[in-house]
Amino acid sequence: MVDSAIPSRINGALTADGHVVLINPYGITIGGQIEAGSLLASTINLTYLNVTDLIQQYDNFRSGRAPLRFQGSGGDLDFNGRLAATDTRSLRAI
Repeated sequence: MVDSAIPSRINGALTADGHVVLINPYGITIGGQIEAGSLLASTINLTYLNVTDLIQQYDNFRSGRAPLRFQGSGGDLDFNGRLAATDTRSLRAI
């Protein structure tokens, strides 16, 4: 979660075996490459009580048990790069 008024930019390479979660209500631009087990990118604020609650929400969302809780509206979400996930059902842009 980003807490500044500056959009996030990924212009290089980001590689992870697990989950990558990018949340920035001011915008996200991916011009580089992301390879991960799963990816969730959102420019809408998620509502959560604490980090443990955020992780639980994400796990419930991935398993189909519950939706994520959002509030407000977000900035631009631009994909100009390459996205890859081990489980292609786990590429989510919200």
